[in-house]
Amino acid sequence: MSLMLVMKIKLFSRCCIFFCLGLLFTGALTGWILPVQAAELGPFDRALTHYTADGALDSQEYAALKALSQKALPAADLSLAKHFLSFAAKYSAFTRMTYSYYRGERSLTLRFVFAPTYAEDQLLSGRSPREVLSKLSQNDLLHETVFDHERCGAAALLSAHYLLYGHFKLAFHQLGMAEAALSYRNLHQAQEALYRRANTDHQPGLTSSFRYLIYTNGRIGNPLPEGEVKQAADLIGLKALPIPGPTVTRFYDRRQTLASFWKKHPQAVFLVGVTLNEDTGNIRPPSGPLSQNHFVLIFKQNNQIWLLNSGVLDNGTGSALRALKPADVQAYLYQTMGSVDALLKK
Repeated sequence: MSLMLVMKIKLFSRCCIFFCLGLLFTGALTGWILPVQAAELGPFDRALTHYTADGALDSQEYAALKALSQKALPAADLSLAKHFLSFAAKYSAFTRMTYSYYRGERSLTLRFVFAPTYAEDQLLSGRSPREVLSKLSQNDLLHETVFDHERCGAAALLSAHYLLYGHFKLAFHQLGMAEAALSYRNLHQAQEALYRRANTDHQPGLTSSFRYLIYTNGRIGNPLPEGEVKQAADLIGLKALPIPGPTVTRFYDRRQTLASFWKKHPQAVFLVGVTLNEDTGNIRPPSGPLSQNHFVLIFKQNNQIWLLNSGVLDNGTGSALRALKPADVQAYLYQTMGSVDALLKK
């Protein structure tokens, strides 16, 4: 069959995380008489300002504040502890806070991110790789990482590496990271490092693109990956293979192609383009081939198909993973208008 033409498709995932950090909250603590000077109220006041000085209050620091509130404290400091902990207890997810209280006649305002579900130096654990990854978001508390919004592709590829290899040692080595401990800090730094290495066009997000042949009978052949996703996958020992439908008229009908591919490669993980609603954090299949703005992973384990989404707001909760119903598999994978790239070990 003679060749008709060569086509190229280039898809972007630019805006990659729900990063609306909640509303702006202010707690005001008043009601007691203090000296005019702005002396610390006591140990709780001192700990609260120390823990939030870096702009974040994580789960370990929050637990330490709760423990401190149970000790003998000066009256004003105890009032602060009760008020702050009552205020913070209303919010169970990653939230940007502004909290104000008084030291004497001086008002003190603290601005910080409240992350009650994890701490960066905590280790991830789980009974399986997917359970470990269910706790990991691309969102972090680190000052040195600045591309949290954009690194969904890098986060997904690193998670695929872990699903396929069972460890991050090779990826960490390739990214110049000697430390292989499974801490949130190391994994967030690895996401950032991979994104910086792969983002060669210096535009937000990573691109997924491929070339393919169209024969005179409409059949699609020889899809070849290109773009930043391929570069990132190559760097950490993954092979990316684009998965279009079998013909031009069935370009987005991938059920037959995927069934054959999965039979041959049962461990394959699929990098899939979706549309992320930045106001709500919800994802949905793209309404068109250029409407995707986020990457997720879809894979099969234990006779179940799973979706892993690094765009969730919280680390540590397991919310990044969910089992897909047959209708979801149809919408997100078999009939999606987003990109689909199979990922394999090299």
